[in-house]
Amino acid sequence: MKKTGKMVLCVIILIVLLAILLLVSRLNQEGDAEDGTEEESIEVTSGEEDCVTALSFQINGTEVSFTKTDDTWVYDQDPEFPLDQTDVETIVGKVISLSAEQELEDDSLELSDYGLDAPTNVVTFTDDTGTTKISIGNENTTTGIWYLYLNDDTAKIYLVDQSFDTMFPDDIMSFADGETLPSITADNITDIQVENGEDSYQIAADSESTTNWTVTDASGFSHEGDGDQIGTLTSTLASLSYGGMMEYNCADMAQYGLADPAATVRVHYTEEQTVDTSDDDTEEEASDSDTDDTDASSSSSSGADSEEETTVTVEKELVLLVGSQNEEGNYYVTMEGSGEVHTITGDTIDSILDTSAADYWSLYVSPVTVTDIKSMDVTYNGQTNTIVRNTEETTDEDGDTTQTITYTWNGEEVDKTEASTLYSSAVTMTAQSKDFAYEKTGEDELVLVMHTDDGDYTVSFSPYDSSFYYVVDLEGVPSLVNKNNVNSLIDAYLTVIGEK
Repeated sequence: MKKTGKMVLCVIILIVLLAILLLVSRLNQEGDAEDGTEEESIEVTSGEEDCVTALSFQINGTEVSFTKTDDTWVYDQDPEFPLDQTDVETIVGKVISLSAEQELEDDSLELSDYGLDAPTNVVTFTDDTGTTKISIGNENTTTGIWYLYLNDDTAKIYLVDQSFDTMFPDDIMSFADGETLPSITADNITDIQVENGEDSYQIAADSESTTNWTVTDASGFSHEGDGDQIGTLTSTLASLSYGGMMEYNCADMAQYGLADPAATVRVHYTEEQTVDTSDDDTEEEASDSDTDDTDASSSSSSGADSEEETTVTVEKELVLLVGSQNEEGNYYVTMEGSGEVHTITGDTIDSILDTSAADYWSLYVSPVTVTDIKSMDVTYNGQTNTIVRNTEETTDEDGDTTQTITYTWNGEEVDKTEASTLYSSAVTMTAQSKDFAYEKTGEDELVLVMHTDDGDYTVSFSPYDSSFYYVVDLEGVPSLVNKNNVNSLIDAYLTVIGEK
């Protein structure tokens, strides 16, 4: 019984002690909060960015240095180098305001433990207080902390949370403020010329084409273009961008395969520009605003008196020379007349060069529309029937015009829905593929003659194999059409004449 009483007493005392401990801990936390105390970072470097006049660091173990004169940074190893001022200023802004999470100070510190016996980079900057050297060691990959020391004080190592691995470039050319490809909108492209040997082709906007494009191959043969395929190409061209810069003033283009380019891509496009019309030479001013301008036409105007402005449409041209490929498969390129050499990804250039004119041909068999056709002769199984499309317009007393469409066969009106299905099937017929190598293997099974105000168009279908019919499109290109589509056209015809 006595033992039980002692045990209860001990438990009570333990509970009281724990409560006191918790209370003291709580009071200490509240005291710290009231005092606003928190762990402070350790200042490593401090200065004003505007006061820095020199900077150096290493790229792949080689020192590069920069000097600021008259508020402009210059690359000391090549004063003509087109240096991007922002790139240098960004590094300056970081190295002059470093702070450390922790400081290790001991004469017995082993530099090799921190990668400081052979620093990964050595940075120096000079400001109005003198020159500061920062020796950077390894990164603690677990914490992301880097080790460094200042000047020659190896007895004091700072632990700094800074991304030194991405702060400095891998190549000085990434600091070049080079030219960029012009900003082009896909919808403003009017002509594309790819000079690539036998696979050369030209794609030109054509208002008279039903697809608004005409494609011409190296032999001069022209064919209506496919709007979707050409749209993909124009989008690719409009989004072209350089990868890396190789040289800013290349004296030997041959080393990049650009002395005799493997291919040349010419893109004609338009651009809207606003010019001041107070000068009588408005068009000349617009043309002189860019060396690629070839023509300008006024489209609108605003303002008054001597400060009147007008918007003009300017025709421009991008000429891109394509050279050889590097080890990564990227192509060396340069704009015509430029001394700069850049790279563009292999996939992008290949999508332009690994095609031919035929890849951009429209797959439609007939270039006419339903509204173009006045009547259509259909010959099937040796029998010919003509289905006529009649259009009648009437105007009521209010002046409103109503158009009535009817179809007749043998002088009798036929079902409008069935006849319009036949017409639509005929004009929307598309080929699976088109190639001059295809040859006719059988007799015509179905022949359509479409009569229009512009003339008669004949399309003949003959069996090719178990899957396709052979047909020559209206531009003379042999084509293969899916057998199921032709069967649907035949069924539509038989339905109209009441044989199905």
